[in-house]
Amino acid sequence: MSRRHPRDTGAVSFVRAGPHGIHRLGHDGEPGAAPAISLHVYGVAGEQIATHINDLVRVAAPASA
Repeated sequence: MSRRHPRDTGAVSFVRAGPHGIHRLGHDGEPGAAPAISLHVYGVAGEQIATHINDLVRVAAPASA
């Protein structure tokens, strides 16, 4: 399943922890347009570092071009 959600310049968004937040980013700008920049910040409570198992997610086969 795929969907598009255009963001305005300077937009900020977030998702809560969990597999529902998996996403792919793209830049539909015109040739020569300013580059898109995406900053991802992840965090975990200090007492959970190296004590909890991360979710393992099966990767889908790449789509052929």
